[in-house]
Amino acid sequence: MKIVLFKEVTWRHVITHFSRKTLKIMPIISLGVMLATPIKAQPAPTKSQSAYDLCQQMLTSCRKIKTLTFTLLRKERVENEWPEDKSDFKLNCKPHKVYFKQDYPREGLELLFIDGANDNKALINTNGFPWVNVNLSPFGGQLRENQHHTLYEVGYKSVINILGFLWEKYESQAKSMVNLEGSVMWDGHDCYKIKMKNPNFKYINYTVKEGEDLNKIAKDLYLSEHMIMEKNSGVDYYDDVNAGQTITIPNDYATGMDIYLDKKRMIPLMIKVYDDQGLYEVYEYYSVTVNPPLSSEEFTSGYKDYGF
Repeated sequence: MKIVLFKEVTWRHVITHFSRKTLKIMPIISLGVMLATPIKAQPAPTKSQSAYDLCQQMLTSCRKIKTLTFTLLRKERVENEWPEDKSDFKLNCKPHKVYFKQDYPREGLELLFIDGANDNKALINTNGFPWVNVNLSPFGGQLRENQHHTLYEVGYKSVINILGFLWEKYESQAKSMVNLEGSVMWDGHDCYKIKMKNPNFKYINYTVKEGEDLNKIAKDLYLSEHMIMEKNSGVDYYDDVNAGQTITIPNDYATGMDIYLDKKRMIPLMIKVYDDQGLYEVYEYYSVTVNPPLSSEEFTSGYKDYGF
């Protein structure tokens, strides 16, 4: 299939022939990490190990991931609705490479993204009309529609960064913010059931600095840019702010989290995130393989198993 590079005006012309919902591209969540040491089975926790200790082990294990394959069921609250998607992912953490094939809502849709390649755009096989491959920015409206996260956060990167930041920020409180609530089976794996509660969550005023948009503010402060956008009725998109403007932002990413933590590999297999309104995000991981051998060909559009 011929790869077609669309300029913005061309893409808008194409999109008029079918609804945006027909071309719904629902990639992601969050989350991949960098170091290259293979993950080994972790020893059983001692009686003295707390939920905080287990979370620290989780951070260490996730930071050792260099490649990952998994099936992700993603549910995120967007304007009080819950669009969801399910996709099969391949992730290489450094350099950052992502491939996924969607199971639903758009069966067979494929996406390939390599940081720094293809003009830093994702290549998409829509598996439907207009029957051509398209190239879209990870930060553009098409790929971010009904999304809390970008392609850069595929894997475990987001949750690890958020929790690590909270432990540092609330060092004296950190151990009291997490509790071990027992065990649960998930996708055939025995998991710790951990609950994190953040009593410090609130909304504050923030003055936008020169060169900042919501993406940068959220990245620097470990927040959700989507949460910021929804909280400010006059902000229509992630770059719709100006220096000197006062906006409302949360002081932290979440009021709490529920985590199912694989006891052997010490990686999260289910994550629920809460804000002041209740449930905000749900990420369910299935068939997770840590550090599988992924060839460079598996991150090319011509790979034998792909339909680009």
